[in-house]
Amino acid sequence: MLERKFIHHCGTLGHIEDIVVSSRCRGLQLGFIIMEALKHIAIQTGCYKLVLDCAEKVESFYKKCGFVTK
Repeated sequence: MLERKFIHHCGTLGHIEDIVVSSRCRGLQLGFIIMEALKHIAIQTGCYKLVLDCAEKVESFYKKCGFVTK
């Protein structure tokens, strides 16, 4: 989701939430490919920041994708 913010000169903030790969397809790097595509979209749309909401149990996956816990 893209959100316009009054701060940052009405900049765009990107949100990622609830990315799920079917258990039958895990191990095929599909989650990583999806995350790379979403990061690319954020860059192309000029997002000043990309925020990911996820459960603690999957934080390690998102860290491998380049996200940090805050």
